[in-house]
Amino acid sequence: MVKTGSDSVHKVYTQENGVTVVGEKPFEVRICQRKNNLELYSISYRHGGKQGQKTRKGLDRAIEKAKEICASLKSGIPAAVQLNAHDIQTFILCRRKLRSINGPDLEVAIHEYCGALEVLPEGVGLLEAVRFYNSKARNILPAKVQEAVSEYLQERKNDLSELYWNQERYRLTRFSEAFQCDVDSISKPALRLFISETLNDVSATTRNHFKNSIKAFLSWCVRRDYLNPDHRLTEELISQRTNQRPPDPYSAAELETILSKADGALRDTLAVMAFTGCRHSEGLRMTWEGVYSKWDEGLIELEQDKTKTSARRLVPFHEALKSFLGDSQGNRTGLIWPQAPRYFSKVRLNFLRKIGITPRDNGFRDGYISARTSITKNVNEVALECGNSAQMIFRNYRHVLSPTEAEKWFSIRKSNH
Repeated sequence: MVKTGSDSVHKVYTQENGVTVVGEKPFEVRICQRKNNLELYSISYRHGGKQGQKTRKGLDRAIEKAKEICASLKSGIPAAVQLNAHDIQTFILCRRKLRSINGPDLEVAIHEYCGALEVLPEGVGLLEAVRFYNSKARNILPAKVQEAVSEYLQERKNDLSELYWNQERYRLTRFSEAFQCDVDSISKPALRLFISETLNDVSATTRNHFKNSIKAFLSWCVRRDYLNPDHRLTEELISQRTNQRPPDPYSAAELETILSKADGALRDTLAVMAFTGCRHSEGLRMTWEGVYSKWDEGLIELEQDKTKTSARRLVPFHEALKSFLGDSQGNRTGLIWPQAPRYFSKVRLNFLRKIGITPRDNGFRDGYISARTSITKNVNEVALECGNSAQMIFRNYRHVLSPTEAEKWFSIRKSNH
């Protein structure tokens, strides 16, 4: 028995094969002489199912080291047998550096550092990544998605019609409910998941409307410094190709029946839609002042704040429309349809069903564009009147109505009934 400097006593003995053993199982340490260098001795031990090994010159020094290892194994501090003087000095320096910057514990710092390296591209250092992040994101203001959406909608309220604002609010409310985080924390995978799963039950056209609303919101967030300009989220918001709805106009006979049976504000509004080619939403925003402001020039003005494209349009004041509206300059003011837009939709649908005509979403606009294209043979002129592209009109509206049917469209008069 050989006594160490502590109270522990380690048994040391040599086996027949020449292996010197220090301690007893499960803490025994074995010493073997190297065959290729008789002055060196290998010290081997096991801890936690793993093999450890040291080397010392001379048997006496090897035995002393084996005693240290055996004592460490018994004390339950296995790390001690792994640390040399350099390891200990490095540990002390790292801990001192973390404390000087009020950093986390060494274990936390190592965990976060290793986690960062796992997600960084190969060859990019953590310090380089942090400097890049600071250069891009240091001016970004924190803003929850829901709060930013509310702010955006409030700012746009005066810029959009009530109808479009309500649609925008519906889409962005669904968007904000799905992202309970800061705007700058929205990720491309999360946005992709929202588009593919949350909007999987809507048509491609509706999905495109959602994407456009989100893109407009994100652009606004960039201007407000809520989102990094290099966010690349719009790569997930590319519009899908949709099947173009073919024009489905009312026939001239159907239009004549509609206008002959309608009366009051409903007839006036339907006549304006049929003989100006305006969209439903534009017709519901039109005023009598706009209708009669260019009477002497034979034109109807759709003011900039009334059109979907926010571009002022001038449309011929056709004799057909004059016969229904009459020369009432100065006698009428305000909206042509004075009630709520949603009420118009209800009244229109009920009226058309009552008189036995199938409602069409864009029947009046499709009819006007088709008839004007057939008569004028000038898609550029019709595009300016209706706020569409000439290419779209050329592609979709040629040959929809024959010249004879087109002439009938504009031959309808109130006096005929």
